[in-house]
Amino acid sequence: MREDPATILCRQVAGELLNRIRDDRARASVQVAELLGVIEDRLLDPDLQVVSMLPGVKIDKNLITLFNREVGLTPWAYITQCRMEVAGRMLASTEDIPVWRVGTAVGYLTPKSFTRVFKKWTKLSPREFRLRSGKQAAKPPLPRELLKPDEIQRAVRGDLPPAEAAAIAGRLGRLQDQILSNYQLSSAAIPRTESIEPMMARNVWRWIKDQPEATQQAAIESQSAAFRTPALFHLLCTKSIAAGLEDDVLGAQISGLALMCLPALISKLTEPEACIILIRGHIIAGLAMQRCGKINDALEYYGMANRMLDVSAQPGHLAYPALTMELCLYWAILELE
Repeated sequence: MREDPATILCRQVAGELLNRIRDDRARASVQVAELLGVIEDRLLDPDLQVVSMLPGVKIDKNLITLFNREVGLTPWAYITQCRMEVAGRMLASTEDIPVWRVGTAVGYLTPKSFTRVFKKWTKLSPREFRLRSGKQAAKPPLPRELLKPDEIQRAVRGDLPPAEAAAIAGRLGRLQDQILSNYQLSSAAIPRTESIEPMMARNVWRWIKDQPEATQQAAIESQSAAFRTPALFHLLCTKSIAAGLEDDVLGAQISGLALMCLPALISKLTEPEACIILIRGHIIAGLAMQRCGKINDALEYYGMANRMLDVSAQPGHLAYPALTMELCLYWAILELE
């Protein structure tokens, strides 16, 4: 008997995901590894229940806490994220498979239950998500107040009088929101099958933002392998900048989480995109050092980012003006301090 297209596509999409679950299992303690083994075997089983995952073993609060500490998510949140990732990639890859069939393929007995969970997870209905994932990403606007390169370089080198340097820092400061917006939109249009990733990133952050630092680190180490685009890195960079406006230590901590995304991400990007991400990684590392009072380390990271910009600048790529402004904003603030 021939398999239906939904089953075939689901198996193809879930293959990489199951490999990541095996990797998590290999790093986990014995009890958590047992739970992950059940999730690997029964991820798409509609009868899967956390309380009965291990026959004869009570899934109590302590075991759930241990799972959360090692993996970064509760067992059910982990299962839900895996299912929603598979569903999102299925919805984005084809318009021929009905939404209800995608839902049953990933473990939901009724269209209503699948739609409810998917909308809670993505803030979009499955149909809205499919429609949106088929559209091209918006082109980022250029910054409204591009500074001349010689102005930026003179400000960075400290060659300008304090009043002029302060004026440039002010102009850069007014552009900060647009700098972040431009940078997040500056990559090429996200492929349809990867349009689920910004939503995945928001949900990872929602689950870990109030967790202890060790749990956050475990989550990022585990979850960053799921991303093919810089979505999680971008979100954490943005959160670190926002948090740092009120709490330097928290801003530096989130910057560290952003940098943890890089090893799993760089090999998946094209050379120009990897270069852009590495430049911003150096900028964010410098900002973290600046917030911790490690001024020499901050200057070293900013210097490396500046040299990389000089060597690899591509005038046609919209990321570079935003990166240059972001670097100069933080560098100018450091100089003025």
